[in-house]
Amino acid sequence: MIVGQMVKEPNEEIAVGIDFSAELETGETIITVIDATAKNYATLLDSTTTFLTPVAATIVGATVSVRCRGGLHGETHLVQLRVSTTLGNIFEHEVEVAVAES
Repeated sequence: MIVGQMVKEPNEEIAVGIDFSAELETGETIITVIDATAKNYATLLDSTTTFLTPVAATIVGATVSVRCRGGLHGETHLVQLRVSTTLGNIFEHEVEVAVAES
């Protein structure tokens, strides 16, 4: 499910966070990030190695963040995060990140 949209400049490196709190039951917490990927929205080609930094995703409470870099003006990348929880649930959300030179 796409839960947000962001815009970044081609030369910026930014944190993109997804809040999973709406999915979590009382007392349930995120324990691992199973997967953090990116793909070019127009071509559907994997852009994980060029658009996401090699730094591991971070978990702070119910929010999971990755760092995004690069991209060309006019591109949009779909950043996808899959997480597992203390109750054994697996949730997946996406954020669209548009790259625009201002």
